[in-house]
Amino acid sequence: MVFPTALAQPFLTAFGSIERYVTDAQSFYNALQVTFEHRFSHGFTGQVNYDYAHAIDDASGYNPSDAVNDAGASQNLFDRKADRGRSGFDIRHNVTLNFLYDLPFGPGKAFAGDTTGFAAKAIGGWQLSGIGTFHSNVPFTPVLGFDNAGTQSIVNGQRPNIIGNPYSGSCPNGSPVGTVNCWFNPAAFAVPTAGTFGDAGRNILAGPDFAEFDFAIIKNTKLTERTGLEFRAEFFNIANHPNFAVPTNTVGPNGSGGNGDAVFVPTAGEIFSTVGSSRQIQFGLRLTF
Repeated sequence: MVFPTALAQPFLTAFGSIERYVTDAQSFYNALQVTFEHRFSHGFTGQVNYDYAHAIDDASGYNPSDAVNDAGASQNLFDRKADRGRSGFDIRHNVTLNFLYDLPFGPGKAFAGDTTGFAAKAIGGWQLSGIGTFHSNVPFTPVLGFDNAGTQSIVNGQRPNIIGNPYSGSCPNGSPVGTVNCWFNPAAFAVPTAGTFGDAGRNILAGPDFAEFDFAIIKNTKLTERTGLEFRAEFFNIANHPNFAVPTNTVGPNGSGGNGDAVFVPTAGEIFSTVGSSRQIQFGLRLTF
């Protein structure tokens, strides 16, 4: 679509930029939610939640900055429904789980149940606990880094043309697609004709999946009738699994160099950051009386 030149010009140069907020976006969410629960029995209690969901909209936040994984602003303000696609927060598969297990050792338990004295306090009162979060990818949008359509306003929402499969081949740096150094192939996109918008859809690319498991070892010791001591060893992201953020999504030229030639984004498709935390270990001691 060619953007009308007359509409791209400011109507009154005495004013700066003028923002207008509207509430005409549409959002649709459908999901299957399943819960498996094991109530406390034989020292074990646990729960698993699974969501199979899909969210579609043409805007995912009140401000462009609200939609971290998509372009935020509409590409063509006169055809905003063309931005219909996966929501910036769309997660197809989401699994969360938690459990607490009283180890069967010590007084009143299946093993060493008749132990007394110091030995009873040492081997009894141990618990294992865990929380897991696993979900599929979040989407993101390939964008241009300059005002190709000549709107003189919206830049970060303008998209390229799609000319190939972004999940095949390799990046200019030689890395195969699907790796941290080449999550998608930027050669699958091209800059549209000047004064036009690209045909690549909003949120058509998918980022990495997410997986994290937290684990804790707990020891409760009864010192006297009214005094107890709790020790906790907590391991966040115990497997130290790296969860990567979405890659650099700006493709094509990112402005012009000193001689007027286009400067291409060399890091398109590469991932430079993570989400969540690396493995963290902490210990705690609490006295109750």
